[in-house]
Amino acid sequence: MNIAYTIGDVETTGLDPRRNSIVQLAAQHVDENLDVVHEFNEFIYPPAMTIIEKVAMERNRVDMIKVMSAPSELEIAEKFAEFTRLAPGVRFVAHNAPFDWAFLCALEERTGVFFSYFQPEIPEHGLKEPPWIDTLPLSRRLLPNSMIKNHQLPTLAAHFGFPSNHAHDALFDVNTLRLVWRAMRKL
Repeated sequence: MNIAYTIGDVETTGLDPRRNSIVQLAAQHVDENLDVVHEFNEFIYPPAMTIIEKVAMERNRVDMIKVMSAPSELEIAEKFAEFTRLAPGVRFVAHNAPFDWAFLCALEERTGVFFSYFQPEIPEHGLKEPPWIDTLPLSRRLLPNSMIKNHQLPTLAAHFGFPSNHAHDALFDVNTLRLVWRAMRKL
């Protein structure tokens, strides 16, 4: 089965990838029909001196107790690098992809472990295209504000008739995004 995309999501200790870190990383390799080929889901014990900010705990319901026995960033980065090597060169798909991408890049920088993703051509005037597909602007183009109250993933899930009761769990969000993206591709 050919892998066409990697759909991913991160839950973090806060909003700034320079100060904060990933506490849950989930991804699915999917084929062209967006059927799951491989799945990755791990909690991560944050690096020393990193606290989970209150706003992040309230949003993703991940606290230090939940990650107390989780593997380190380095261990998960190595596992995730193996996962990405199963599908080298495929596009990364996320809802608000620049956010997730920034945290993945910060994880690479901190650990020295690099992931195998689509590398766009780099012409003289900058990147030809980003290494991700961002479903947030896609939803804004396909579903104008007159059709939907906002473009958050739970709202999109409800619009298309999918459950959204576990939003901000990385694996649940990856599954939800896969279903929402499949529905958006039919518009």
